[in-house]
Amino acid sequence: MNVAVVGLQWGDEGKGKVVDLLAEHFDIVARYQGGHNAGHTVYRDGRKFVVHHIPAGIFHPHVQNVMGNGMVIDVEALLGEIADLEAIGLAWRGRLWVSDRAHVITPIHRWLEAQEEDFRGHCPIGTTRRGIGPAYEDKYGRRGLLMGQVTDGTWRSHVKWLWDRYVRTFGPAAASPERRAEWDRFQAVLERAETYLADCVTQTDIWLRDRLRQGARVLFEGAQGTLLDVDHGTYPFVTSSHCSAGGISIGLGISPRWVHRVFGVSKAYCTRVGAGPFPTELHDEVGQSIRERGAEYGATTGRPRRCGWLDLVALKYACDLNDVDGIILTKLDILDGLPRVRLCVGYTLDGWPVEGCPVRADLLMRVQPIYEDWPGWPESTYGAACLDYLPEAARAYIRRIEEYTGRPVVLLSSGPQRHETAWFHSPDEILRPVL
Repeated sequence: MNVAVVGLQWGDEGKGKVVDLLAEHFDIVARYQGGHNAGHTVYRDGRKFVVHHIPAGIFHPHVQNVMGNGMVIDVEALLGEIADLEAIGLAWRGRLWVSDRAHVITPIHRWLEAQEEDFRGHCPIGTTRRGIGPAYEDKYGRRGLLMGQVTDGTWRSHVKWLWDRYVRTFGPAAASPERRAEWDRFQAVLERAETYLADCVTQTDIWLRDRLRQGARVLFEGAQGTLLDVDHGTYPFVTSSHCSAGGISIGLGISPRWVHRVFGVSKAYCTRVGAGPFPTELHDEVGQSIRERGAEYGATTGRPRRCGWLDLVALKYACDLNDVDGIILTKLDILDGLPRVRLCVGYTLDGWPVEGCPVRADLLMRVQPIYEDWPGWPESTYGAACLDYLPEAARAYIRRIEEYTGRPVVLLSSGPQRHETAWFHSPDEILRPVL
């Protein structure tokens, strides 16, 4: 059976740990979108690791890992991630496969994204400024550089064309000595990658379909979160790819029929990095306490995350959009000790009740949340290994999430380490083949 793991909020839900936890049950972990604007954090033997391009399944020696055609790749950053793996003695050759049709992020993309954010002034998107959006723009503008071109040596003429186009579009003044030097350094990186990555860049869609037909079990890894999906998120405050489950087929080149189950990851509260609507955001000491206790700082940029109460309206929207089979809940322990916890169960807009979740940013910015207050729990839930270890108030909180969304909570991550996990249903039951 093949399973997808997707984020149900604005990213940063803890998908890295979940993928690492589930990967031991699979043969392949395949990522289908995004770039190094994502950061999946994994703890192994008490040590913290963060991967940005490479699927979190890389930490399991038996697992093959695929970076799909739906991704955009910063080659220098990818080489750096590989070097980090080699430094800890983790073998990756023969276990990491990169689509020859994944697009390459260039320095031009970073320059353009920074200029765009600066041009927006007091209302930026809040991107990582790593060139993700402009790389996807070039992809759909049919002028992108492919990973296959990097490793077959045809990148040189294309890179020259990209530079000439940049100078013609923005004028010679835009080609400062500093930018020319960065462009030359980019070419030196491609020179190295041409041979260094030659044996792992391939037509991954054919490779993956062959193994699926042979019976391989695949875990599909999403990056970012549903509310950042370019079509189904809080546009325009979104990422530039399809991070909901619908992106799997296009981003990997497989039929949707190969995705048998979808599990969504959600924190027990909400966070968001960057700008955009956030109806339940807390601007008080409770929000600050959640940020500090939860170490809510971006794995990719280190930016402080905005924090707020769990928004069940948005969560149900994401559950319905992905048709998830269950919810994996993370960071419940961060709410430990609060005298009261709140759940958003509805919105009003201009004084009138709103039906569903109006994800369009200009509407969502205007809604007012309707809250239910629930008693907190003084006991610690950190490290809880089963449902019975949770205080009754915490269990009631979880039951309300299940009732509102219509989905069961199947697993609770009660800490960053792999063993700090409470399975509400056994792994065998959750991952049982669909008949």
